[in-house]
This record gives sequence, structure tokens and C-alpha cells, in this order.
Amino acid sequence: MRVLVTAGPTREAIDDVRFLTSGSTGRMGFEIAAAARDAGHDVTLVFGPVPLSPPDGVTVVPVVSALDMRAAVLERFDEVDAVVMVAAVADYRPEERIEGKRKKADGPWDLRLVRNPDILSELGRRRTHQFLVGFALEAENGEANARAKLEAKGCDAIVLDSPATVGADVSDFAIVTRDGIEHLPNTTKAALAVQIVALL
Repeated sequence: MRVLVTAGPTREAIDDVRFLTSGSTGRMGFEIAAAARDAGHDVTLVFGPVPLSPPDGVTVVPVVSALDMRAAVLERFDEVDAVVMVAAVADYRPEERIEGKRKKADGPWDLRLVRNPDILSELGRRRTHQFLVGFALEAENGEANARAKLEAKGCDAIVLDSPATVGADVSDFAIVTRDGIEHLPNTTKAALAVQIVALL
């Protein structure tokens, strides 16, 4: 199959030196790309700024912002058979990017944010034949929220994790599909990657 994987965080620029981002390391997406490659698939990895070296044997597309990632994914979506949206895409970006570097001043700084596009929802609406997997990082009501996300985003599967997963090698996961839920406690990201590729 032709598999597209997204990984890592996005960076939303405030000015030329500051940005909003998350603690995503990109490791989960990189593991899935490597597992899909090892299973014989043609893999494209679209990833935000991370300090990792991409796995050999995959097509790499580095991006920075959520809008960059959306453009890169939509450009390739019609040509792939499966998409695994692992990236921690920023939900918001600054309404205006300041040129140069904002000087420090007395008092608070009110930073106005606007919503970024929901890439996963857009893929769910546009899909024709593609198998679509999303991720849901939930701090509470995880299973209920993951099931709701599965339906709302038009996915075939949602991988549920928690804030404890960020930066960890081993964590508790669950794979939610319309057939039910498979709990994967104390699982490495490499092992989870193999499970996800098998699902594809």
C-alpha cells in the first residue's frame, strides 16, 4: 500500500524567534513509518520540527506550521491508500505574526489566537478509498471521547493515549474501532506501530 504518516509537533510563529508548539517528540510517527516500510509498504512521512533522523527508505516531507502540514497532506491524499495522522497539530495559531522580535514591555501581553484547520476532519470528509487512522490524546473520559472522535472525524480507527505518553518510550494505549476497543497496556511505541500497520 501507499501509506502517509504524519509526525511531530507543528510550530505556530508569534514573531521571528518565538512560536507556540507542543511537547511531541515525533517518535510515534517515525516508528509507524518504519514499521510500514518494514512491512513492504511505500511510505511518505510528513513531519514537523523534531530532533530525530527520519527512517531510511521512506519519502520525507518536513514542514513547520499546521497550514504547511495541511497543504502537504492534502497534496498527497488522493494518491495514498492509508493515512495515519499521528502529528500533534496545533489547534490554534497567532492571529498575526509580528515581524522581527517583539520588545519586552511593562504589563501583560494579550496574544490573540485563531483556530487552525482540522486536518483529520477534512480528510474524513474527502476520503474515497483511504483507510484513516487518527490519534486522541485525552486526559479524562478517554474511551468516550475517542469513540466520539472516531465518528465525528470519519476515521476507521482512533489510537487513544494520554499526556503521560508524550516523551515516553512505554505507555498505555488503546485502539478504538467500530468493532470495539483493544487495550494495549504497558506497550512500547515500536510495538504499537506494528499493531497499527497490521490494522491497515
